[in-house]
Amino acid sequence: MTSFGLIPIFAVVLIIWYFLRTTKHAKRKMNTKWIYVFFATYVFILVIATVVVGILDKKTAAETPKQIPVDSFYSVDIALQAGDLSSIDSSQIIDKRTHRIGDMLTITSKAFDLVPNVYIERKDVNDGLIEETIFKPFLAINNYDFSEQMNYTKPKWENGKMTLVTPSFTEITYTSYQEAFLLDQFTGATRRNFGSHSSDTRQITVYLRVPKDLIVKTDDHVSVDYVTD
Repeated sequence: MTSFGLIPIFAVVLIIWYFLRTTKHAKRKMNTKWIYVFFATYVFILVIATVVVGILDKKTAAETPKQIPVDSFYSVDIALQAGDLSSIDSSQIIDKRTHRIGDMLTITSKAFDLVPNVYIERKDVNDGLIEETIFKPFLAINNYDFSEQMNYTKPKWENGKMTLVTPSFTEITYTSYQEAFLLDQFTGATRRNFGSHSSDTRQITVYLRVPKDLIVKTDDHVSVDYVTD
């Protein structure tokens, strides 16, 4: 129950306290007039609270993360496993970079939690060039998309070595509310429950197109998927 849901209850308590007080000191009796005032006041407060909640509900709806289909979590990986980058929406791409390379690429990781996925596709030629495409991280809670709020760090490149780095800690604060039972009948607002949740998450995904005969070495913390035709 929110603070707005407590307003009618507070009003009832206040009115009852008033009548108890006047009864004690002046020994008044609740007549028809006071009953009318009591219910009129209660209904008035309900109407005002309903209007206020309606305004807040519109603001909350605008700030609520969009809902996404369950299979969205897997769609990018499925496309990358098939080497089908063209089917992935460009909004999912963080950056595209190229790197000159010799005969060997070493991939190491300083990320021990949420290690980025790495896909490698071999070209048909040895052109001495690595084409790197970095895709956004993903975070869904109860099918609400919080991906835009996730922190990430691009891989570091130096002398034929790619290092995967742990991103800074991501803290997400999401505030939801629901009306009191008495207000639900007026607003009809959908209740959002984040008390219990299911979630899917992954860090960035790195897709590398490398020369045909490039030697690739990785450490124990890196998992590489090779794309095959």
